Amino acid sequence: TLSADRVLYDDLTLTGVKGNIAIRDQRLGMNQVGFGLLDGTVMMNGLYETKDKKHPDIYFDLDINRMNIRKTYDSFIAVQQLAPIAKQCSGLYSASFDVRGKLDGAMEPVIQSLTGGGKLSTSSVTVDNAWAVGDAGDIIHWQGSQWITVTIPVTTSLTAIDMLSPTE
Repeated sequence: TLSADRVLYDDLTLTGVKGNIAIRDQRLGMNQVGFGLLDGTVMMNGLYETKDKKHPDIYFDLDINRMNIRKTYDSFIAVQQLAPIAKQCSGLYSASFDVRGKLDGAMEPVIQSLTGGGKLSTSSVTVDNAWAVGDAGDIIHWQGSQWITVTIPVTTSLTAIDMLSPTE
């Protein structure tokens, strides 16, 4: 059984850490491990397995409640790679998901190995300086409180190729 007021892991500070941890047969198992992180809370179950020491396996089920989006982006390389729009967001999110995959030698996730799924919810999220493609194919840009259609002069020449028709 684990209980700690504060745990430092790399640049992260976990607070109010409680749960069950077991180490056996090159595995670190976590059961109902909860803690405060990035203005929110996390409850997790998981397994870190080092049978392949160069690429350890991870298996985690996480419940995240009211975590800061921008702080999450700043703290996790995987979020920077998988959800770069988070850099421009402010607000809180909650999520419940599972993730499986491998870690590299620096203990960072190998993005191509990650699988999983879950649910994400937000409220009162603000996106600053965002670009998107509108319904009519227009490029639109978020400027403070409204979307602005951006007109870009384009000169192009296209040749259509029907890739779905069988060739003779």
